[in-house]
Amino acid sequence: MDQIIGVDPGKVTGIAIFNGDGTLDTFGQLSIEEVIELTDGYLKNVSVIVVEDFILFKKRALQQAGSRLHASQVIGMMKVFARQKNARLVMQPAERKNDGANLSQKFPPSDHSQSHQVDAYNHAFFWMHQAGIVRSALEVERLGK
Repeated sequence: MDQIIGVDPGKVTGIAIFNGDGTLDTFGQLSIEEVIELTDGYLKNVSVIVVEDFILFKKRALQQAGSRLHASQVIGMMKVFARQKNARLVMQPAERKNDGANLSQKFPPSDHSQSHQVDAYNHAFFWMHQAGIVRSALEVERLGK
């Protein structure tokens, strides 16, 4: 069964790995080095990688001056990883994680340092819901599994 991977890229990268039927395999937060290690030796089949897109807006350019742009580095890694795995790469706007949270009812903690894995989860959840792989929490409540 091919996996679907959600990614919230950054200096601390959130990763959520789902089985093809939408069940969660694992999720967590990784450093840049750990992202390299994960993608370098990943043996399972992957069909889709859903990544939060990063766009540097003019109003934030000064704020990012001197930054190593970790999100951009991870996005580049995911592009290579998707090609190696012959997987579809889906780039999503940042606001899709909020849409995913509303669907999944899994909200990030108030401590931002612990929110990346939940954001990755919700990016993937949003895509899987749009693809008809998973039901929203409300649909499950009303219709059952």
